[in-house]
Amino acid sequence: MQRIRFTLLILLVASWGTTLAQSENEVRRWGVEFSPVGAGVFQLFQGKATYLLWPNKSTPAEVGLGLLLQPQSTSSTNEGFNSDGTYSAVMASLAYRQYYWRGLHTESVVNFGQGSVADNVVDGGEYSAFQLFVQHFAGYKFRFLNGAKINFYAIPQFGIGYVPLDKEWPTTEDSGVFFLGDLKVGINF
Repeated sequence: MQRIRFTLLILLVASWGTTLAQSENEVRRWGVEFSPVGAGVFQLFQGKATYLLWPNKSTPAEVGLGLLLQPQSTSSTNEGFNSDGTYSAVMASLAYRQYYWRGLHTESVVNFGQGSVADNVVDGGEYSAFQLFVQHFAGYKFRFLNGAKINFYAIPQFGIGYVPLDKEWPTTEDSGVFFLGDLKVGINF
């Protein structure tokens, strides 16, 4: 945890004074981002490609298409995911990020795909079904190391997530709303 805080502090200092707004000649519409905290802590591999819409307006937006992979894990950091048994998922992601001022934004993400539970806590069975997981975040995009062709960025975000569909396997609890935090790192080109 100490290493994560130190890294966030370095990224904040390195990005001081940068803005989302760029001159028309420097607009980098495409991006690729990855969540190192999800991969390192929760064994949840999440990445996406992004495209900047309306770059010359005061409130641009980005759309994203990505992939979320969560292999089966009994790690203690995955206990929240494994409330029904050992959970795993392979999902596609659609995202929309709306900017309001510089890097300040909100983002909505819809993850959809196959979710599976092994060793179900109710009956010990194995189940697999189509799943939806919706997330809403607020965050800030910090740019740093701006180069001629690419620039790097980090996005700390906080928000909520929920599962709008009923689970297709026996469960001991309601899905409810989950509080979420994430850090994405990426490049624009």
